[in-house]
Amino acid sequence: MRKAFLTCLVLLLCPVLFAQEAMSNDAVMKLLKAGLSQELVVTTINSSPGNYDTSANALIALKKGGAQASRVAAARIDEADKLLKKAHWNVKAAIVMQKTGLAYPKALTRLRKAHDLMRDAIGEDIEPRLRGMLQGAAEASREAKPV
Repeated sequence: MRKAFLTCLVLLLCPVLFAQEAMSNDAVMKLLKAGLSQELVVTTINSSPGNYDTSANALIALKKGGAQASRVAAARIDEADKLLKKAHWNVKAAIVMQKTGLAYPKALTRLRKAHDLMRDAIGEDIEPRLRGMLQGAAEASREAKPV
């Protein structure tokens, strides 16, 4: 009876014990501060699901925390490789999958409906952002020139 109870308890707790926590920049910093080797940190990044902040400030913080840029880049390359494999090496589908969180078949359907136009497929129009950037640059150059 006791063995049956322990067996049931172990079987119930297995999913909790083996559930992988999504890695983040904070988790990487904790591993580095704990003194783990770069190789072990990269292996952990590559074998765990992750949600990383790749903004300039976040990457600088990782660098200051002891992460080697080549190791961080290798992890990002591996993540992109996995995404491309899921998308059967279809780059447009991979981008739609990443931006929308859709699975491959749904990403393809969305691309077809959008007539293969990326901005329509992901629902993001970059033209206003580009115009704003260009206008800001033009205003800055006008202000810099003496009259």
